Amino acid sequence: MLAPMFGRLLKIPTWILSWIFVLENRCRQANPLVSPIFGDLSGLPPMLIQVSEAEMLLDDARRYVNKARKAGSPVRLQSWAGLLHVWQLFYPEVPEAREAWEKIGEFIEQVENSPARGGNHQREGRL
Repeated sequence: MLAPMFGRLLKIPTWILSWIFVLENRCRQANPLVSPIFGDLSGLPPMLIQVSEAEMLLDDARRYVNKARKAGSPVRLQSWAGLLHVWQLFYPEVPEAREAWEKIGEFIEQVENSPARGGNHQREGRL
């Protein structure tokens, strides 16, 4: 699945890859551009975070959500058991992906119709 992407990396000259490695490692992990959890999370728009309970980013997602909530930003966390990272991309092969996309659609609709956005407007129906 990843071979096409990594195959392109093999064509990049080694000296360029070495410089990229050096530059990437000079960035501090506490830099908000590298890790948003170290930034100011106040005043953000409504956010939906979807995470698998089996992935290594679960704790990071929880920390981000907790920090955003403490900063007053509206955020919702949804988790699924036993799925791979970005399982949403594997629809229809991964059945839970459909549910995740439906939850994303519901979230967007709720945000669009919220009173804070001047919502409750009527949508035009499909013909």
